[in-house]
Parts: sequence; structure tokens; C-alpha cells
Amino acid sequence: MVVIDSDIKPRYKRPKRRKVFQYKRANWENIKKKLLETSKKVGEYTDAEASWTALKQGISECLDLEIPSKLTSKRHNLPWLGRKLINRIRKKHKLFQKAKQSQKKEDWDKYRLHKSSTQRDIRRAHWEYVNKTLTDSLEQGNNKSFWKYIKSKRTDSIGIAGL
Repeated sequence: MVVIDSDIKPRYKRPKRRKVFQYKRANWENIKKKLLETSKKVGEYTDAEASWTALKQGISECLDLEIPSKLTSKRHNLPWLGRKLINRIRKKHKLFQKAKQSQKKEDWDKYRLHKSSTQRDIRRAHWEYVNKTLTDSLEQGNNKSFWKYIKSKRTDSIGIAGL
């Protein structure tokens, strides 16, 4: 006898905040000086483990002090969603809660009508954003945003999927 318990609802992993260095604003002269000092300190050790820890610590301190950094956002922001569309989505949620609570046909009809028009507007805004971004990048001769968009649409993942 085989018993299978499955959870059909997908679980989305929210991206964790991570530290991102802003290399364009780095002070490269000070970095070179500090790395030279670190290499001299590493040369003083005879033990491989001690020299490795000194090197690792020196590089990480140098990065933290001389390269500005910021934390990434927790939310995955959709750049094509403007204030108007966000308000429409909120209204859609309110209409759904009202229809679910009252169970009236009029409320369900109002919700479905608003949902379809909101969905249509979101799709239109998305394609306008994609077209504008890609045409601007191709006119400038920069293919980076095009390939960034293609990469974001990729669905395969590396490794074995969670059960």
C-alpha cells in the first residue's frame, strides 16, 4: 500500500537580503595600499593556516572599509507596476474579500469584471515596459538589457527540485 501526501500550492522563496558592493564608488588607491600592507603581514607567517586567515581577514576588512555597499531589497519589485495599477490590485483584493464574505452574485460579477480589466492593464503595462526597454537598448547598440530580460524568463533551475 502506497500513501502519498502532496501539497499542491506552490511556495515562493522570498529573496534574502545580501550585501552588494558598489565598485564604481570604490577608493582604488587606498585599496591598493591596504592590500600591499596585508600581503606584507601574510608574508610574516610560516604557518599556512595562519597566513590564509590573515589574508582572508585583510581582504574582507579592505572591502568593507573602502568599497561602499548596500543591502538588496527583500521584495521583488516589478518596474512596470505604477501607483495606478497597484491601487487597482488593492481594490481587486477588497472586492474579492467582499464577494467572498457576502456570497452575492452581484459582488462576484463586480469582482470578476474588475479582475479581468486589471489583468488586461497589467499585461499591457508589462509589454509596454518590455518593448520600451528593448527598443531603447537596441537603438543605443547595447544588448545587455535584452539578454538580461531573456535570462529572467528562463525557467530551468540547477540541481534537484525540492519535493
